[in-house]
Amino acid sequence: METWDIATHAVEPRQPVVLRSDEETRVIAINLPEGDRLQEHQVHERAWVVVAAGDVEFEQGGESARGGPGFLVHFDPNERHEVRAVADSRLRRKRPTRQRSTRMVRGRRKSTLIYRLRDS
Repeated sequence: METWDIATHAVEPRQPVVLRSDEETRVIAINLPEGDRLQEHQVHERAWVVVAAGDVEFEQGGESARGGPGFLVHFDPNERHEVRAVADSRLRRKRPTRQRSTRMVRGRRKSTLIYRLRDS
């Protein structure tokens, strides 16, 4: 088991830290000071962002959402978005695990790509 306290983990402002990266999972901690932002960008995989501390505004396609600790945001692959710290903030970004599931549908095998989150 591996654990991290994102709210107190030593992460320098504007210096993201990869907490874990392997073929299944990538977890990044970000310290974003008040007023700073991650300019509009995209990532190639599905992304989940959790606000661990602070107050953050997310913008995507003309829509915005704002939240504090415990706020969870999901972005589809290649979805362009921007992140702005309303107050000193700490974030955790996760990319999901992919696995194949095969099930029987009307007597035929059906393969489905499943996304699930892993902390380790």
